[in-house]
Formats: sequence, structure tokens, C-alpha cells
Amino acid sequence: MATQNQGEAAYWQYQSNVKYKESLIGSTIGSHGAFYTFRTKLFTPLEPEIINDDFILPMRIVLQGYASIYEPRML
Repeated sequence: MATQNQGEAAYWQYQSNVKYKESLIGSTIGSHGAFYTFRTKLFTPLEPEIINDDFILPMRIVLQGYASIYEPRML
């Protein structure tokens, strides 16, 4: 993530590293809220009160037996 703020850049570098390492051991816990993809057939509608969809959707997919993977070279 490109930013002028050193603190924000450090946070995103740390966060990305955590997601990458989680992927190496099986599955991430949640996804980056800014951008993530999944197979349409794995989607389940969210309840109106859900505000952390970047955690809930990937975890529901993991519960279906699939992995949530962070791929830093995706874009």
C-alpha cells in the first residue's frame, strides 16, 4: 500500500506479513477489507448487523472446508 505516513506504511507492511505467514500454515484469519475475492458459490448473505465482513465472509468460507489465502503478487 502506497502512503506518505510512515506509521501507516509500517502497519500495512506488518499486516501483510501476518496474512502471508498465516497463508503458509493453512489459512488467513480474515482478509484485507480493501480488496479480496472468492468464488461466488461460496458466498452466503450477511445479516444486516454485520460490520466486519472482511472477517466474517472468509471465515464462513473456511468453515465450508476451503482456505483463505493471502497472495501478495495478485495484482
